Amino acid sequence: MPRSRLLLSSLFATLLLTLVPCANALDLNPANPAEMEALADAYVSGAGVAKDAAKAIEWYKRAFAGGRGSAANAPGVLSQQKD
Repeated sequence: MPRSRLLLSSLFATLLLTLVPCANALDLNPANPAEMEALADAYVSGAGVAKDAAKAIEWYKRAFAGGRGSAANAPGVLSQQKD
């Protein structure tokens, strides 16, 4: 195997071993409001989960109820975008 191909294979393996645990690290049952808001953001953008506005709204509401003020307006904005 050519040296350049071996180096590329090695880099790919390292990258794969680094990224796979990160992709599986998304907590789908967060305990604190900041994590709840982050999960809601993920549902909006589709980062690590399928896009789902209804789930995003649910998690924004939970985050706000837990004291995360920055999540207050997101459900209303998303509801207006869905219509």
